[in-house]
Amino acid sequence: MGFLLPAFLAGFAALAIPVWIHLRHREKKGATLFPSLMFLRRIPYREVRRQQLHHLPLFLLRALLITLLVAAFARPYLRRAVPVATIDGGSREVVVLLDRSWSMEYGTRWSRAVADVRETLAGLDPADRATLVLFDTEASVPVRAGSSAAEILPLLDTLRPGPRGTRFGPALKVAQDILAASEMPRKVLRLVSDFQRSGWPELEEIRLPASTAFEPVPLGSPTAPDALVASVDLRREGGSRVVIAARVLSRGADRPATPVSLTVNDRVVERRTVDLPADQPVLVTFPAVTLTAAGSRGVVTVEGTDSLSRDDTHFFTLQREDPLPVLLAAAPVTSAQDPALFLMRALAIPGRPALQLDRRIASRLGAPDVRGREVIIVHDAGLSGAGARAIEERVREGAGLLLLAGPGTGADAWPEALRPARIGAVVDRSVERGGTMAAVERNHPVFELFRGPETGDFSSARFFRYRRLDPVEGANVLARFDDGTPALVERTVGRGRVLAFASPADNTWNDLPVQPVFLPFVHEMMVYVAGYSETPPWHRVGEVAPVVAGDSGRAVFVNGPGGTRDRVTTGADLLRFEDAGFYRVVEPGVGGREVLSFAANVDMAESEMTPLDPEELAIAIGGAAGPSGGPEDAPIGTLASGAEQERRQRIWWYLLVGVALLAVTETVVGNRLSGIIRRAPAGS
Repeated sequence: MGFLLPAFLAGFAALAIPVWIHLRHREKKGATLFPSLMFLRRIPYREVRRQQLHHLPLFLLRALLITLLVAAFARPYLRRAVPVATIDGGSREVVVLLDRSWSMEYGTRWSRAVADVRETLAGLDPADRATLVLFDTEASVPVRAGSSAAEILPLLDTLRPGPRGTRFGPALKVAQDILAASEMPRKVLRLVSDFQRSGWPELEEIRLPASTAFEPVPLGSPTAPDALVASVDLRREGGSRVVIAARVLSRGADRPATPVSLTVNDRVVERRTVDLPADQPVLVTFPAVTLTAAGSRGVVTVEGTDSLSRDDTHFFTLQREDPLPVLLAAAPVTSAQDPALFLMRALAIPGRPALQLDRRIASRLGAPDVRGREVIIVHDAGLSGAGARAIEERVREGAGLLLLAGPGTGADAWPEALRPARIGAVVDRSVERGGTMAAVERNHPVFELFRGPETGDFSSARFFRYRRLDPVEGANVLARFDDGTPALVERTVGRGRVLAFASPADNTWNDLPVQPVFLPFVHEMMVYVAGYSETPPWHRVGEVAPVVAGDSGRAVFVNGPGGTRDRVTTGADLLRFEDAGFYRVVEPGVGGREVLSFAANVDMAESEMTPLDPEELAIAIGGAAGPSGGPEDAPIGTLASGAEQERRQRIWWYLLVGVALLAVTETVVGNRLSGIIRRAPAGS
């Protein structure tokens, strides 16, 4: 006997109700008035202190009624080891989900999984249809849905676990669609997996058809000893030296004297021997490594024999971070205080990326001054014809330009080909104690840092004077003053970005340089106009990354870790990391020069092998787990699921009919007993 909804069995506590009613029963004592007591005999009154159940048949009727009602709501069914074929004959729609994540490489899991699938397919009848779904983080159907076993069996010998993690959602969604579209009278879903708990985030909205028999085959185990590199931390010491520290972990068992090595550019830098206590991470720090100009490739490895090798290594790449060359073009200093002083101090503070600042007089700029600059700043000054042409050429090549207007910025100070806005008259708001930046486009990369609470308040800065900016066609306004005048305008010129700010970075026209937001604001503008993005030291298998190596539109080749070679176009194509290891971007030709490299690692969440209870998954997707185990269990369809058996037996319906009959009987018996009590003589 089983119950589909066992929580309703708590209703049996209601059996206390008829017990309480019958124990509270008392005989009613009525007072009769007589004119004289001389003709009555005195009889002593006996008080009954011990309570007893009265009218036992009525009590049993009431208790049985509550029992049947509670049992009906709990939805009982009889567990019968009857083949599904005998319950409801006809052909079957069978969907087999085979987990091919990298944790299935552990021990004999994969061989057991393939054996189970092979035996399942071999047990199908000729009229049955089968679909094999392979899944990891994604799901695929290698052979068309609804094929015969003969079409699927030869494929099993070619399958191997892949480098990705486990996600049950995509595979169950494919199975749901196949089973829902099937017209077969019987539907069966068999899930063969090690049931990683991390693969079911409990967010998927998946419900199988009501008649589906769900049969899990769990191949995992609560204890699976494994040594792995949990993470790697990289700490830079300057632009060319890096200290590497690895967190190494042994799950399930102690591992004394375990070798851990660091390899950089195919050379073993250091090998250390550490003791790994069970389930306690150990930090292994290696000496600082000096990076080469072309960058470095590193690998941290836990050496020794292991049942799961993919998490024994961690790959990473390191690039030298040379400072960005920045040119500041400003007017000559003619007063005691330099108008660009605050800007220069902000640019001199170390950060990432580091900036290499060089200052020139704006009116004397020439091509040699601009050549090789990644960012050019024109602070409250006009440009010469040669300087303007050199800056325009460099911006079109990809350099960034920041223009700051001020008292020395005339209407023609910025070249027409570069300016995001035409320069207008000075707006003087000193009488009203200055204006504020009231509207800021916080979704833009320049202001994204200030999106959160308490990350910076631009409204605290007062602008006493600023230039009126009239944006040109194609320009975007990123910030406005409280009177609606544009404060920051953006434009793209060629491959470069140009920003124009309506006020200088001094403390005469505004007090922005003394506000807390000034330093991060200047840094974010430098990062944005330079197009700088920090290259991650590694990616996860399944992710993608743009190939940015030199000029855009150039054809290069990518040599993958498995010996693959793909042709891509820089600046246009995305590289997808299909396996763990290094991806080398090389120039065309024999022995092409390496211009860039990427590293990819498996998802370490997959190494956490705590299994998921199949019954928990069955309830979530709308069924109850049937038989489970490995190939030694009976083939597919041995037992119908609990939901299927309960649906066919419908015992609850008969119980409700019994409740109705008992209710009628209880009413009749109760009324008859009440009449007998009323007619009984007093004292009887």
